[in-house]
Amino acid sequence: MRKGVFKRRQGVVTKWKLGVVWFLGFLITTGGVGFIAASAYGFFVKDISLDFIRPYGRYYIFQLSNETPVDQRVSSFKVIPPGPQSFIFRTTRDIYGELDINGSATLPGGNISWIPAVEFHELDGKELQAHSTHKFRMPPLSSRDYMQPVAAILEVQYDVLPINGVLAGLDKMLRAIGLRNSSTKTRYLVVDNYWHETRSESLGEAIRIACRDNDSLRSDLCGRDKTE
Repeated sequence: MRKGVFKRRQGVVTKWKLGVVWFLGFLITTGGVGFIAASAYGFFVKDISLDFIRPYGRYYIFQLSNETPVDQRVSSFKVIPPGPQSFIFRTTRDIYGELDINGSATLPGGNISWIPAVEFHELDGKELQAHSTHKFRMPPLSSRDYMQPVAAILEVQYDVLPINGVLAGLDKMLRAIGLRNSSTKTRYLVVDNYWHETRSESLGEAIRIACRDNDSLRSDLCGRDKTE
């Protein structure tokens, strides 16, 4: 090979290398590397989905779906009442309360109860195989077996990580730089034991929108909301 031809080819290679270095530097300074990594990671490892299936007596059947090719583990799963709010319940059978001299009624066991669903942590540490689903039973929303929720707002928050250590480390890195959510949170309006996704902040607003968009909801609930 002639010397001049070799020098020209060497110059082309040098310029190509400089161009690659410049492009990589541009990606690093603008955050492009993280974006590309997040996009590639998200393509293979999508978020776990949660679906309400049906009521089961006083309980609720939900399903977690892992549609990714990666085994994942539930780090935490919890039900959260989003701040102070009013819950609407009805009694499922006749009960006898006590009336004081001021006309105030006291239910059997007192007027204060708790929400068993907020103490549900059985999914913490649960492993979800790739391309699999897992159905589970959510506890009731009232510790009184004679009370059924008519309307309430609750949030379900859960966090999952790949079981593979390398992928888990990449997931945590993307979370640290803000390119991936640390957890998934879904807000629900619970009406007559059915869970409907909502973005409303207040119970009254959630009921109004649900009644507007779904005419299958109980008429007395929607009628009460419309007159307020």
